[in-house]
Amino acid sequence: MTQIIIQARTSSRRLPGKVLLPINGIPMAILVAQRAANTGRPVLIASSSDPSDDLLCTYAGDYGIPTFRGPLEDVLGRFSAIVADLADDTPVVRLTADNPVPDGALIDELVDHFIREGLVYVRTNGEGSGLPYGISLEVTRAALLKQADSAARSRFDREHVTSWIRSQGNDSLYTRYAQKNLSAQSATVDTISDYLKVAKLFRSCDDPVQTSWIELIESLGKIETERPAIPALVLGGAQLGMAYGVTNEEPFCEKRSLELLTCAIENGINCVDTARDYGQSEKIIGRLRQDGLSKDVEVVTKLSALDATIVLDAIGPLVENSVLRSKLNLGVERLGTLLLHRAKHLETGDGIVWKQLLKLKKDGEIARLGVSVQNPDELRKALLFEDVEHLQIPANLLDYRWEKVLDDLREARSARKIIVHIRSSLLQGLLTSKDATLWGRAHVNDAEPILRWLREMQEQTERSSVIDLCCTWARSQDWADAVVVGSASQSQLLETIALFNTSSLSDEHLKLIRSTRPGVPSQTLDPAKWKRPFT
Repeated sequence: MTQIIIQARTSSRRLPGKVLLPINGIPMAILVAQRAANTGRPVLIASSSDPSDDLLCTYAGDYGIPTFRGPLEDVLGRFSAIVADLADDTPVVRLTADNPVPDGALIDELVDHFIREGLVYVRTNGEGSGLPYGISLEVTRAALLKQADSAARSRFDREHVTSWIRSQGNDSLYTRYAQKNLSAQSATVDTISDYLKVAKLFRSCDDPVQTSWIELIESLGKIETERPAIPALVLGGAQLGMAYGVTNEEPFCEKRSLELLTCAIENGINCVDTARDYGQSEKIIGRLRQDGLSKDVEVVTKLSALDATIVLDAIGPLVENSVLRSKLNLGVERLGTLLLHRAKHLETGDGIVWKQLLKLKKDGEIARLGVSVQNPDELRKALLFEDVEHLQIPANLLDYRWEKVLDDLREARSARKIIVHIRSSLLQGLLTSKDATLWGRAHVNDAEPILRWLREMQEQTERSSVIDLCCTWARSQDWADAVVVGSASQSQLLETIALFNTSSLSDEHLKLIRSTRPGVPSQTLDPAKWKRPFT
């Protein structure tokens, strides 16, 4: 018997959550296991007992793949525990969950070579193999893993499992494919660029589990590896500056926000949405601009909401002060795009707010002006102002209200350049929640019919999750240019980036959603009217 062990954890350092990123709708770690087992050998995922790996192990269970959970940092300890009851001469195959190309046929081939040659260790990766980086298999004996567990002391040896075995002079390289000379290629997933490349590689497969590893590596060089850019995705900046969202339980953390924004920029997001009233958000963005990381990233910010009790004579100076503060926070001489945070300010005091902004734009303080609207009536009003160049609209697949004004929006966009961003496609996270209390505060006493409909739409549109369904609905709208999505963590952000690199919804699916969507109270569609507090 041969035991295949796949090393997997969610808390990878360079690309957190990568083993859960979908490839053809299958979490990557699961696809690795399915491909490794496609000739019938037993496969086990060796994960950690850390709570960060709970979801990974749940997915494995859903797919019928056995798991073992051990120490997070001591990977060798996990392997030793798994092979403890195996006979010493049992061949053990090691794979990692970020290398989805190897399959059962390659494992069979390598194990046959290992046994035929009487080896104690062999690997496919490394200079001289002729294979791309990421076609990484190792075979050794259970006895050597037990010895390594007893002898290896360094953190490096404990983490990399077989390094102590190789250090004992047991190294052997499989060179059957040396003539392919593909070692300059890479099929591993360490960055979001790697993921997009590998996901694209598998996208053309009719069957991602059974497609031959040879067929995949022969297509590898044809896949473009340009730096990713996701123009349809705008990073929501509210979470960068404060605790935000009805399902968010994490307090604001400046360090986490800086890491999140850095991750977004490095992985192809080129626009961030923020506001003067989003806590520390503008300052967080400005700090990265000082370091040179985000200078090419477009920033859409919003005017201070302005106190309703302010006397008219004070409005002009307050508007100018809000613009100045945003410039200072962001570290720019001119704001790229500034939106009214409240559409009513278009007409406040005979339009004094808007007139002041137009003056600042004429003076070169602002490049573009726009409005964040809350409802169809506000959108109609905003479309009457020909100086409005940018609109932000809260819309989600439950929201029927916009249907009656979309023709007006399309007509205006055909007559002049208006950028439209959709926000709140998850309805501040409510659409992903099963919490009856939260739904009740959003004026829905029985959420089960809505939740059931969301699940049905997810299945019928063949999306990987309700989040995928909601985000894909938003980016499939022909009247919008991009979707603003906030993220509470790097893993959540990377999952969102992955979703935005999949196909859009078909016209048939969009019609299905429109024709079957359940009715909800208008108050549910406007978070400003939800019952407070949420804590």
